[in-house]
Formats: sequence, C-alpha cells, structure tokens
Amino acid sequence: MNHLHNRMTSRECPTCCSVYDSGNHRIRILSCGHSQCTNCMRAQFCNRQITCPSCRSIHIYTDINSIPVCYIAETLFGEKDAAPLTPKLHKGICEDHATYKLFWCSTHKQWLCTHCSVIKHPRGECNIIPIIKQLENSTHLIKSNIHEKLKHLDNTVSELKLINVELNKQFQKENGQLKKMETEYDKLTSSISQKEKHLDILKDQQSQLNALAQDCKMNKSELENIVTRLCDVKKFEDLHLENEKSAAIINRFNKNMEMSRAVQIPNHPDVLLTLTNNGINICNLQIRLNGPPRYVQ
Repeated sequence: MNHLHNRMTSRECPTCCSVYDSGNHRIRILSCGHSQCTNCMRAQFCNRQITCPSCRSIHIYTDINSIPVCYIAETLFGEKDAAPLTPKLHKGICEDHATYKLFWCSTHKQWLCTHCSVIKHPRGECNIIPIIKQLENSTHLIKSNIHEKLKHLDNTVSELKLINVELNKQFQKENGQLKKMETEYDKLTSSISQKEKHLDILKDQQSQLNALAQDCKMNKSELENIVTRLCDVKKFEDLHLENEKSAAIINRFNKNMEMSRAVQIPNHPDVLLTLTNNGINICNLQIRLNGPPRYVQ
C-alpha cells in the first residue's frame, strides 16, 4: 500500500520523467498498481496487451483509453501543482527504483540512485562519489588530458615550425637550382634551334652540291666527248696538213723537174745529167750505157 502511495504521489512519469497533466501525459494506473503517463502506455500498447515496465506483468485492454485514469493521484497533486523537483545534475532514471541517478560507484564504474547506493553498492564495499564530485573529477581529468594534448600539440607545432623552416630553406635552394636548370634549358633550346637552322642550311647546301656534282658529271661527260671530237679533228687537221705539205712538196718537185735541165759533163764517157733549180745544182745523175744510172758529185 505504501508502494502504491509513493507511485501515486509522484508528480512525474517514472518512464519518461514528464510531469503529469490532463493531456498526453495524463496519469493512468495498471491492475498491478503501477502508473505511467498516457504517452508511455500508448508506446508500449501492442495487440491489446501492455507490459508493466516496473513488475513486467502483462495486462489486457481493448484500447489505450480503457486503461483507467488514476483520479486519486490527480486529486493529490492536481494539474496546477508546482513544477517537479528535478535535480539540476543527474544521470537519468534508475530502472529498478524509478529515481534519479545521483551517485557514481568508482569500484564498479556505474551510476547509481540513492536506493542502489544503499542496497546494491554499500559504502563499505564500494567507493561511492556524489555526482557533483564525480563531475569535478571528470572535469579535472578532462582538463588534464586536454592540457597534455595541448602540450603535445604545442611540441608538435614547434617541431612543425622547425620542419617548415628547413623545408623553406630546401625549397629556396631547390627553387634556385630549378631556375638555373630552366636558364640552362632555355640556352640549350636556343642552341638546338640555331643548330637545327644551321643543319637545314647545310642540308640545302648539300642538296645544291649534289645537284652541282650531278651537273659536273654531265659536263665532264660532255667535255670528254668534246675532247674526243677535238682529238679527232686535230688528227684530221694534222693529216690534212701533212697532205697539204706532201702536195706542196710534190708540186715544188714537179715545178723543179720542169725547170731542171741535163748538162753534159765533159771528160765523162757516159751521159751525165745535172738537176738544177733556179740556177742551183740539186744533184748530178750519171747514166751509163752499159749499167744503171748513179749519182755523182
């Protein structure tokens, strides 16, 4: 009966901790004597059945509205009562005792309500700490961790700054070398371009030389033919000159023969002929009567 009275005099739903009112949070009571607000019962109502979250007993109703309203509780505290006495710091509602968890068991690492701290976690066996003290400890631990992490981050930032300085130096050095390489590359590119132009000129000159050599070959062949023809002409001219000389000699001989006369050489028994040309003796010819003719001085 005392348990029922405690439930009935509680001003908030043990499940959602909402203040009872005359609307969706209107207090309703099950056959087992445990109460909840209408919203929580509607959420648990399924197939015309509802299970009590406190004692786990099953109840059958046609619908949610058939679950009776706890008018006695409404009469005790009414809809216009003061706001529920909710603590400023808590870790939720204990499922076993429907009260706020206000203590921390450092032995079992659990949050406890007042009943749990007395029944399940007695102070002689467990180290029980109030929520505000535990929050202070947690805050101090968090601050300590944050301080350590900030210190580590500061060290990391300092190291990164040093690394950044070294990287900047290395970058400047590499950048200077890169600029030198770019300058050398530009020079090489310009030199290659000039050499390519010079090579094109040489190729053109080579083509011209090849054409000139071909022309020279043709001219040489023509010159050889001309020389051959000239040699033939020279031979012909020499032969013609020889022929002309021979003809001239023959003509002169014929003329000389015409102008020659035979003279009797005295004191010679044989006939003696003397050949003369323009009064000049050419030769003396002795004709023997009993032998062949012969030249005489």
